[in-house]
Amino acid sequence: MIKLDDDTLRISIFPTLVYVMDLSDLTGELADLCENTNWADEKAHNQNYCSDTFFVLDSHLDLKNKFTERVNKILQSEFKYVTQFQMTTSWLTRTVPYGSIHKHRHTNSLWSTVFYFYEGCGTITFHKKRPAINVPTTDEFTNPDLGMHGDVFFLAEKGKMLLFPSELEHSVSFNDSDKYRYSIAMNWMPQGMCKVGDSSFNYK
Repeated sequence: MIKLDDDTLRISIFPTLVYVMDLSDLTGELADLCENTNWADEKAHNQNYCSDTFFVLDSHLDLKNKFTERVNKILQSEFKYVTQFQMTTSWLTRTVPYGSIHKHRHTNSLWSTVFYFYEGCGTITFHKKRPAINVPTTDEFTNPDLGMHGDVFFLAEKGKMLLFPSELEHSVSFNDSDKYRYSIAMNWMPQGMCKVGDSSFNYK
């Protein structure tokens, strides 16, 4: 809540929450996993591609459990959910030199994470939903709280994992290096019965 003048308060409601988590202790295990990964299209050397499975951590249960424990710790603490969250998909991505990843969001998921385990991963950009009518503003308009047109950049630091709502559109910056950039993405859904009257559902 911000007091603008004697007659007016500005109140921000329904914030978009993004969590930055330090999982530096897992970078070595991910790097080893990445070295032994099969990629979806090895012939497409000039394109971005991902691991040949979207369940890459299902065969590395110890690592999968470590991520699950960290994610549930945050979600349970923040939202007091009565159910745990389960990892539904997980895949490695490889961005080629001078490549980028277009704006997108993750469907069939409630929360998503991306973990960076190599140096020099550039930035990830979260895009604010645009209003139906584009009203021009002055060049000096940079207020992130109002953010009618603002995008938010996060530095993709080694050892950091971002947890964010799956519906939040995001993209990956231009890879201006001569090396591949690697990361792992994961999607999360509730596990078990979510009882909400006639909208109850059992997420097995």
